[in-house]
Amino acid sequence: MFFKIHIFISTVFLFFCTLVYGAPPPENTPIGTTAKLSYMGAEIESNLVVTYVVYGDADISVRKEWGVGNSDGNQLMIFRIANGGWRNGKDLLLRDDLKNKYEIVGSTGIWIPFGETGEKIVTLAEDGDESQDKNVNLKYVDGVLTLLVKDVPGHHLESDPGGFVGVYVKPQGDIPAGSILTNIGEYEYFNGPEKITNLKTNSLLYIVPIIAKAEFTGETKEYGISGESFIFKNKLKNIGNTEDIFEISLENNGFPQDSIIGIGKNSNGNFVLLEDKNKNGTVETDSLKPGEEIEIQLKVQTTSSDLTKNNILVEKVAKSLNVPSYSTRAQDKIIQLESSISSAAFIKYQGLDANGDNKIDGEYTENLQKGNPGDKIFYKLVFKNIGTDILKDIYIEDTIPSYTKMSYGDGTLKEGGKPIFKLSDGTVGEVIDKPPAGFNGTLRVNFGHINPGEYIEIYYNVKID
Repeated sequence: MFFKIHIFISTVFLFFCTLVYGAPPPENTPIGTTAKLSYMGAEIESNLVVTYVVYGDADISVRKEWGVGNSDGNQLMIFRIANGGWRNGKDLLLRDDLKNKYEIVGSTGIWIPFGETGEKIVTLAEDGDESQDKNVNLKYVDGVLTLLVKDVPGHHLESDPGGFVGVYVKPQGDIPAGSILTNIGEYEYFNGPEKITNLKTNSLLYIVPIIAKAEFTGETKEYGISGESFIFKNKLKNIGNTEDIFEISLENNGFPQDSIIGIGKNSNGNFVLLEDKNKNGTVETDSLKPGEEIEIQLKVQTTSSDLTKNNILVEKVAKSLNVPSYSTRAQDKIIQLESSISSAAFIKYQGLDANGDNKIDGEYTENLQKGNPGDKIFYKLVFKNIGTDILKDIYIEDTIPSYTKMSYGDGTLKEGGKPIFKLSDGTVGEVIDKPPAGFNGTLRVNFGHINPGEYIEIYYNVKID
């Protein structure tokens, strides 16, 4: 930096002095020289004047502003840090309560160190100093954003590069469109040994835009013969922030055209066709308030000879009328059932109880175990109907192994007690046909039937001699 000082002495002598310096000198550095004057062969030296460099105070400010949002419509909230004093500020602590107003998007923020232009990634987790810059620690806990900057260099102006932290936010989902959000951060720092507190950022204003969003879920159904008709029931819920109407249309339709009966809604348990109110080839829902849902129904009849055993699907698209660029979709699918299949799975598992607490010491397994005399072996038999037919007249039996004896454990009807069975509907019962405790023999149980997908589990334990 260059300074030119003009000094005028009396009305006769005029001279110029140019001072050149780069980085500021250390604090308390003396600055001073004596001036010399010559005239008519004589010389005069002035007195010495001295100035000591005093940095004075740190003067830190934090200003909030909006940056450029991302492609998902989230806003970049920026905190710009400046220090108007020459003294470095220490341990700047900034807190900004975003609860009930904003949600942080993602798990990281952006930090640009003082005097730099390159971005560094900082995490929002409560994990200490940031790995890419140990001078800062950013975290977001219980809706409060907290930033610690250990050292804020003196004379860092807002126009200087760096000193910038940013996080992407979006308004909380239940805040109505048009709402005005304002919030102010609070901060403190050390100016030498003095702690400067109760400082506030500027107020940042945000007007909540219209946000269109919906939940739309599809359904898969099975059929066995042509001629069956189906109604696919899809819940469409408005999770945006304002009342909205959705246009419903079909895309990627794999059904023959004559099999589509129509798109309707559930009205008091009845199928009611939706109308094409806009006369554009789509149908429209009723107006849905935020949080309100409607059951969209697609009625299909499998009468066409074109229906095969291949999966057939169609996608229903729901487009917002408030924000026409927003749409979501649900997929409906029909799977034709194959011929009925009788099939079952039957697996035996085991686990050891070496400490006698009537609980296995790990997990049930099919693998080899090593037990000592006095240890208990817990057995688990699992029978499952993995076919499409109902299985009937089921008999299960298991023989107590040699060198072991039946144990009733703690005597309860639990896995660590008497032999029991469990059904897939939650039913638990005692196995009646079993050896007495301390004896060998065979355990037997029978069931009338088991439906497709259901299972039976048998639990019992023995003690190694």
